[in-house]
Amino acid sequence: MTRAIMVAVLLFVMGASLATVASGLNNGLALTPPMGWLSWERFLCNVDCKNDPDNCISEQLYKKMADILVSDGYKDVGYELGFYQIDTETYAGWGVDMLKLDGCYAAPALMDVLYPEVTRALNNTGRDILFSCSWPAYQVDKGQKPDYKSIAQHCNNTAENSPPVEVC
Repeated sequence: MTRAIMVAVLLFVMGASLATVASGLNNGLALTPPMGWLSWERFLCNVDCKNDPDNCISEQLYKKMADILVSDGYKDVGYELGFYQIDTETYAGWGVDMLKLDGCYAAPALMDVLYPEVTRALNNTGRDILFSCSWPAYQVDKGQKPDYKSIAQHCNNTAENSPPVEVC
């Protein structure tokens, strides 16, 4: 009897797993996982350069990365706020496929305004650029409840009222 119950539970779980639904934005972005450089994902908070010199955050790492960026022509990009259209057009011109925008030095209360401005600027470039929106993390960290409806409306919607696509 116990074996029959185990088989029934196993069959139920297998059947239920086949019936799951995943949904996402129907905007053509990130149809495959994005490949790019997010230093936080690579280094996290590893500052143990004595025992792990190749995988730690250090002054030498940032200097090396900055030197490479400057030698490749990425100089004087993104230092001031409010130039979203010029910045996004520059990124689109370079063929950038993904933009990760952090909220450093911006008040979390302003992020509900600033991130949608960047979304509009990205949409105005005519290039599909995946937008990695991190503003809810900053708001939660400061005790502010994120406006998830606004986030869903503005983060990676390339068209007004872009309907979600469901994959079974």
